[in-house]
Amino acid sequence: RYEIKTFLLRRLIRGLYLKIKDLDSFKNSKGSESKEGTVSFVNSIEELFEKTFYDTSYSTIKSNKEEVVTIANIDMLSVGKFVLSFCFTILFSSNLIFNFISVGYLIETSGLLASLVSTGYSVIAIKRSISQQKSAAQDFKRISLYDDEIADYHFKNILKEVQEKGYKVVFVLDELDKVEDDDLDKLIKEMKPYLVSGVASFIVVAGQSLYYKYSLSKTTDDSVLSSIFSRFIHIPLLDKKLFIDLFERIAQIPGETSIDDRALINRYIDFLIFKSRRVPRQFIGLIRQRLTWENNESFLVISSSIEELKTYSDALDLIEKIEDQDIKSYGLDEALRDYFVMQLFITCELILSWNGDFSLEELIKQTNIQSENAQNV
Repeated sequence: RYEIKTFLLRRLIRGLYLKIKDLDSFKNSKGSESKEGTVSFVNSIEELFEKTFYDTSYSTIKSNKEEVVTIANIDMLSVGKFVLSFCFTILFSSNLIFNFISVGYLIETSGLLASLVSTGYSVIAIKRSISQQKSAAQDFKRISLYDDEIADYHFKNILKEVQEKGYKVVFVLDELDKVEDDDLDKLIKEMKPYLVSGVASFIVVAGQSLYYKYSLSKTTDDSVLSSIFSRFIHIPLLDKKLFIDLFERIAQIPGETSIDDRALINRYIDFLIFKSRRVPRQFIGLIRQRLTWENNESFLVISSSIEELKTYSDALDLIEKIEDQDIKSYGLDEALRDYFVMQLFITCELILSWNGDFSLEELIKQTNIQSENAQNV
């Protein structure tokens, strides 16, 4: 059913990811980067897939910091020791050369000074530290966002990259005939950007009603349907012979069947063809509905007489005659011919439901109602 664009986009993303996640080429590409340094489509589609289920966000922080530090430590005690030792060295060296102080007096004076200085340094220890620091910092923070427009942009880029890698992506949109007529136009408009984008191929599987809309759109100015599809492939109604072959493949008809029983079986096949309106799926469904089981084996019991079933055979022959002699003479395409054949089945079903008790006026009235419905389609 049609909802909003979000659901169609999510289904496309999920469908693509679930189809390629088990491929060896997909697994080998996980975590790698493209030549340009960007994240590969493998990681991108995986991230988008997660976002269709969870409210996720990713943040990126880039920080640039420059710092210059200058530290100078000065130990005043060590400086004092160095100065004192240097002074004593100069004093004794000069005295040896010039002999201006007696040796005994020099020794006594030096010992006194050393004792005083040692006492002073044991009490006072001076340290000085000089520190100079210069820093500069710059931060950049980015948080990812997610909405329909952003997801649509990333999804199309992923499809382009997948196409460039040599992959052929085909989306199959099935069951469109289950969408209500009022919602079908909305859904088609949401699908159009993807169907005409050229980044992937799309196969749309729908019922007859979509084709009828397509035929009518050719007479409408700027209709979406008239330009959105490049080709229509119609699956025609099967003819009677194919249904007989299908029945004989499904049912095992006993080889010793009499001529009368075989005639009854042929009439019953005509009945099934009429009731299914020549649609194979409905034909098989009618057979399954009428099965009976015994000892784990299924049987198809024909409870109607050959006279009761003859009515359906006659109606089926009449429809085939009108199709061959009248409908085909108009030169319509196959899909429209099947549409008119389907209307014949509906009309005959209506007549048979009245059990022969109806007036011509009632039949015309019902036919007009069907015609109005067909025009609406």
